[in-house]
Amino acid sequence: MNKALYIIFFILITISCSKNEEVKFEAFSPEAFAYDIGDAWEVNATVNVKGFTKNEVGDDLSAALEYTVDLTGPDSLEMKNIFADSKEITSEE
Repeated sequence: MNKALYIIFFILITISCSKNEEVKFEAFSPEAFAYDIGDAWEVNATVNVKGFTKNEVGDDLSAALEYTVDLTGPDSLEMKNIFADSKEITSEE
């Protein structure tokens, strides 16, 4: 009986440890601020992201992110792809 319990316990531990929990890409905490600078407006926006893949290159970690910005206004204004950029960051572990 004890042998069967040990085998079941070992199988449960193996299954729970081998389960890969996939983290999905998520953008969160968006903030945007508009500034009137006379004859035009300036908009500053920030957003945090998580769930992206970090690549190990030797002792360094690198990550790359490409993004586009769409603008939506309160009166059904919708402007697609008004800004696009990419960031690639490499840092020590």
